Amino acid sequence: MRIFGLLSILLLIAATGEAGEGDSPFVGTWALGDDTCGNATNWSLNSDGSFASENLSGTWSFEADRLSLNLVDLLPDEFTGETGEKFRLDGPYLWQDSDVLVLTVEPERYTLKRCR
Repeated sequence: MRIFGLLSILLLIAATGEAGEGDSPFVGTWALGDDTCGNATNWSLNSDGSFASENLSGTWSFEADRLSLNLVDLLPDEFTGETGEKFRLDGPYLWQDSDVLVLTVEPERYTLKRCR
């Protein structure tokens, strides 16, 4: 099944030329780890390249086998009370199937489940 999902994505990219965010398989809402769909903390990757959740905002992009998220933390820092800490999650990804994506940012692995 994993190979079928990856082949489907590659066929989509091949059929449309170079993939832009508008036809990206990443566009949509994703539940992280054991979260369920419908939570305000779900990640939304929008077709314009923006990223949003209840406590994060930013941008996203993908190239070949890497997914990059440039994020801004909207929650106050527990020590300083300031918001707006910027960080980046960048690493290779692997489709487990068409609705489950694993992003590896060493040493962590983030499992994302598509919300429909």
